[in-house]
Amino acid sequence: MKFTYLLSSDPKKGSSFKNLEVAICLVALILNACTDPADTLLTEEQKKDKSFVFPPHMNEVKCNACHGLETRISKIGGLISHNTGQDCIECHSLEGAGSGVYTVAGSIFHVDQETPFPNILVKLFPNKSRTGNPVAVLEVDGLGNFYTTEDIMPGGKGDGEVGMLYPSVVTDDNQIDMPIAFSTSMGGCNSCHGVNIPRIFAK
Repeated sequence: MKFTYLLSSDPKKGSSFKNLEVAICLVALILNACTDPADTLLTEEQKKDKSFVFPPHMNEVKCNACHGLETRISKIGGLISHNTGQDCIECHSLEGAGSGVYTVAGSIFHVDQETPFPNILVKLFPNKSRTGNPVAVLEVDGLGNFYTTEDIMPGGKGDGEVGMLYPSVVTDDNQIDMPIAFSTSMGGCNSCHGVNIPRIFAK
């Protein structure tokens, strides 16, 4: 097999199937990295050419054209997420290279705005008074990130009927309510929090 021969020309060094597995893993790591795609996909000459514009969100890759239906939901204690504080949906979108299309995603920090706050809850309520049951409860993983690919608004009440939800961050000792609603059409919390307004925090 030509592809595996490039990895190992000596069959005694291991099976060609194993080499193929390693190659696939390496490619997957490159495509799923939420770093500047120019660092991995451009030549040194292209990097130096200031007129060269790399497509935003790695549009040439478009992994989610196939992987967009994958289910990804954060869980308390989980350690598989990454890039705490960055805009998750920049990659985890239809045009991005991160597996799964997130409907809501973000990160929680301590009051110092630097230390991630793991293993708590984010509740999304359909009204500002936070009465009744939330329409969704998202678990914050062990790295301080929360995310879901599920439809969080299959049918709400109150403001939820027009696609507006009120988030609350809930710990064992406290609940911090976001004073304004956010539109369910813009679920990338870190696209604003930590950019032009403070990061989401808990106590």
